[in-house]
Amino acid sequence: MHDLEELVISEFFRKSDLSSTKDGKDVKAIVLDQQFWADCDFIVKLTAPIVKLLRVVDSDSKPAMGYVYDGMTRVSNAIKTVCGYKENMYKPYMDIVNRRWDKHLSRDLFMAAHYLNLAIKYADDWTEDRAVTFGLLNLLENSSLCLDNIVVVAEMILYAEKKGNFGRKMAIDSA
Repeated sequence: MHDLEELVISEFFRKSDLSSTKDGKDVKAIVLDQQFWADCDFIVKLTAPIVKLLRVVDSDSKPAMGYVYDGMTRVSNAIKTVCGYKENMYKPYMDIVNRRWDKHLSRDLFMAAHYLNLAIKYADDWTEDRAVTFGLLNLLENSSLCLDNIVVVAEMILYAEKKGNFGRKMAIDSA
């Protein structure tokens, strides 16, 4: 039993003036309704990954840019899991998340930061994601950001294969 349920059935509540009002009776009915608690549980499970990502983004302890894409992927997967992978259930929530993502954030920029995050790229469970590579390349095609694409692509190969300076102990240990 939840604390609120205990409160609305307590002698303290029954003796209060609120318990005999329409609002008091409505509150008691809602609090004692098990569907209300199931809905609360669903909302908490649905929003927890979003809150976790917001904490990462808002943190001053470490730069967040390289973790946002990974966090958005986790949010998306968590929402789908909570909704039992039923598109008709998760789609409205994903539409909201995607609208915010598209409106306020450059996916290519965060994909590039994800790709360049040593802690993610050099992790044992790293798997190549074509969308991430595509986002990085889209960003690099912007001539104001990248003056020599050939050099950058050569460096990307060294980075991906942990060669040259990217293979140094310091670079790998910093991951």
